[in-house]
Amino acid sequence: MQNHIPFPLISFSEFSKAVVASAVLCVLLVCSATPVLAQAEELPDRPDTQDLLPETTVGLMKLRNLSEFAEKMKNSSFGQMMQSESVSPLVDSIYDGAAKRYEDVSEDVGLSLDEIRSLPSGEISFAIIAPRRQDLVYVVMMETDEDNEAVDKAFGRYREMMESSRETEGDDSGVELKTEENDFGISVETMMVAGTPVYTCKHKGLVIACTSEDELNDMFVRWSGAQVDKVRPLAENRKFITIAKRCSVSDDALPDARFFFDPIGIFKAASRGNVGANFAVAMLPTLGLDGVLAVGGNMYVDHDEYESISHGHLLLASPREGVLNALAMKPDSYTPEPWVPVDIANYMTTSWDVPQMLAAIKDISDKIVEGKYDEYFENLQNEIDKRDSSVNLQEDIIANLTGRFSVVRPILSGTQLNGIGNVASVGVSDPEKIENSLSEIFGSEDLSKWWTEREHGSIRYWTKSEESIKYRDDQVKTRRDRRMKRAKDRGEEMPEFGPRPEVRKGFPTFGLIGEHFVFSDSEEFFQFAVDTFNGDKPALGDDEDFLRQMDTMTNMLKSDLPAAVFFSDARREIGFYLKALSNDNMMDVLNHNAAKNEDGFLADMKASIEEHGFPEVEDIQQYLSTSGGFITTDDSGYHFLLFQEKPNQE
Repeated sequence: MQNHIPFPLISFSEFSKAVVASAVLCVLLVCSATPVLAQAEELPDRPDTQDLLPETTVGLMKLRNLSEFAEKMKNSSFGQMMQSESVSPLVDSIYDGAAKRYEDVSEDVGLSLDEIRSLPSGEISFAIIAPRRQDLVYVVMMETDEDNEAVDKAFGRYREMMESSRETEGDDSGVELKTEENDFGISVETMMVAGTPVYTCKHKGLVIACTSEDELNDMFVRWSGAQVDKVRPLAENRKFITIAKRCSVSDDALPDARFFFDPIGIFKAASRGNVGANFAVAMLPTLGLDGVLAVGGNMYVDHDEYESISHGHLLLASPREGVLNALAMKPDSYTPEPWVPVDIANYMTTSWDVPQMLAAIKDISDKIVEGKYDEYFENLQNEIDKRDSSVNLQEDIIANLTGRFSVVRPILSGTQLNGIGNVASVGVSDPEKIENSLSEIFGSEDLSKWWTEREHGSIRYWTKSEESIKYRDDQVKTRRDRRMKRAKDRGEEMPEFGPRPEVRKGFPTFGLIGEHFVFSDSEEFFQFAVDTFNGDKPALGDDEDFLRQMDTMTNMLKSDLPAAVFFSDARREIGFYLKALSNDNMMDVLNHNAAKNEDGFLADMKASIEEHGFPEVEDIQQYLSTSGGFITTDDSGYHFLLFQEKPNQE
């Protein structure tokens, strides 16, 4: 980069001292066995990012090669879907509309759309550094083609905007905006971004922006092959090394993307000098959260027979205390509950050690306010006793929880955008005792007003009563009318309400299905789950796709048992959303909002849909597949793996 801002003038005596000091330093460097300084042309090939950054790095997100990643995505099943005859016309027309709108602002930005796309060509990284006893430092690195003029053009345009802003608004930051060479002969320019000085440079196609001049210089010291005094590179950080090894699929397969975070390190550095935040830091040992050492992972795209594989690891101290001890996930052999149907978007199941979890929660609570835990359960028991119930909360309910916990997102029959339900279940050891306890509690005079007991497929359950639903709707209407009256009293113009998306109203429903207490936000699904349990609907546990995913998971686990299992079916989920987005109600909403802004994105979408229509569900689903995953636990923490196999396209 050229020097656009002149250096400040210095006195002859200061200049003489600087010359003498520089001469002495040069002599020392020449005599040194390990050179610390080097000319830019003598710098070797750039080392890996983890070898440039310091061990005090507390956050890193890295995309290894953008061009390669884009090519992999293009060749993936998703990329093929976007290029297919049924999808590409709709996508291309929307993109063309957005590109035309960008032309209106491209002159202000200073770069064309093609130039923006050309900026990154290789690695893109974002890092957070927590230097000892200093504020957080942020680093952005981006690889570009060395002969790409768009980078210099972008910096030039930003420089013009910055200088114009300083002229019109002034600048009291006290930071000198300058360009000068560092010790390696590389031009470093000081800029201001959101009131913070940022030091930028470009060398061998790598653009670096850093909020600390010292940290930027240390990166070039490591680049030269020398060591920074008392600060090792990130590649030698024990936390980083442990997570990197655990999340690697093989020694020769480089991850397409990587992340690493030390959340406690970030929080402590960000809260320095903040009294309230320092109190929270002091509470971390009490809660046991100081045992969260780091979290990180790798992502691989188009790897062998997989569309993608994602490894992640939560690194924990041992032994675990506080909250981490309460998260007592147990390894087990998991099969779906017999009431879980095939027609779902997602399924997750795990198991917790309930006695250990409750004991850990009590210990944390007593450390904060002694006796509060016991007081809470005493109050719950008193509420039960007020209803002349003989139910003992601890003996009849809590003691019968097995710890099995599952979350299901079923696909319901409607076309509302929130038409995918939410269901949670807990395993119980004595279903009859739990059901009798529920009947006794919710059959009381005050609760029976709001909850009604029903039966489906010989199974009892409880759902909101008609009086409860009417009360909820009246409350919503009252609040809306009150807001409208206040606006009218202020003389505000009443908004014009057009068509709105249909929204599914939740109907909380719960009951015992087999050996599981099931809570659903939809009575429709609860009945569907009962039908599945009774054998009238196909169950997830018998589904070929699910069983194939479990076989793949077993091969990955080898002799280990999972502490949690995940399953997703993108085909059914995408199929639902296509149906929901293409119904008459959503088209009315789109048309109304597109008419309000004829030059906006929604107008482009409307025109594209009218010209090309929505793609058929079958055309989309052939490019999609199910995905699975699991969590394992050991002394080092929790490890998770998510995978999606390539679909079998005919």
